[in-house]
This record gives sequence, structure tokens and C-alpha cells, in this order.
Amino acid sequence: KSSMFQALDHDPVSRVLTATMANGQKYAYADVPAAKFTELMAAPSVGKHFGAFIKPIFKATKLPTVGEK
Repeated sequence: KSSMFQALDHDPVSRVLTATMANGQKYAYADVPAAKFTELMAAPSVGKHFGAFIKPIFKATKLPTVGEK
């Protein structure tokens, strides 16, 4: 649970972490190992862990949201 995210998903094959933010914006983070996702989900504060160990390290691509072109 996190007030920062609606959802966090990870595809271990493509190594893409998809983060759906609380405001509905979606981002795909490339080349995230499964172990990093496991650490993120086990962190006492998912938001703080994400800000320290995912966001500054892995390249993000903003994904279109419903109604966005």
C-alpha cells in the first residue's frame, strides 16, 4: 500500500516495471530486475524506496493514459 501509487506491476521477462501513480499517470521503467521489484514491494515505505532506488536509476517512459493522445 502506498498513497503515491494506484498500482505497481513488474514483468520479469521484459524487466519492465509499470507504475501507475495516484493521479492516474503511468510510467514504464526499463530493465528493472525482479529482485529490485521484490525489494520495492517489501520496503517499509514503498514511496521512499521507489524515490531512492528506482526513479533515479532506471529510465522511465511516460505511457498514455485513457483519453490521452
